[in-house]
Amino acid sequence: MSEAELRVKHLEELLEAERAGREDLKQALQARVDDLQTTILDLRKRLDQAEEEKMRLLPPPNDGERETRSRPRGLWARLTGG
Repeated sequence: MSEAELRVKHLEELLEAERAGREDLKQALQARVDDLQTTILDLRKRLDQAEEEKMRLLPPPNDGERETRSRPRGLWARLTGG
């Protein structure tokens, strides 16, 4: 084999090693993304459960509170006290 052919062969081996390393990195990153997505889903579920628990533990609002909660006061009403 000539020196040029040996060099080409060596460069092809290096290229293949780089490709394999990149594929390993890609798989590791995808695994991390999957883990993070699982964590996000778990945290959302816990937040929903906490909100449900909070609502369950709060006393039921009377009619005046219910109206206030369902219809927040506008800016003008808050500024004028009306």
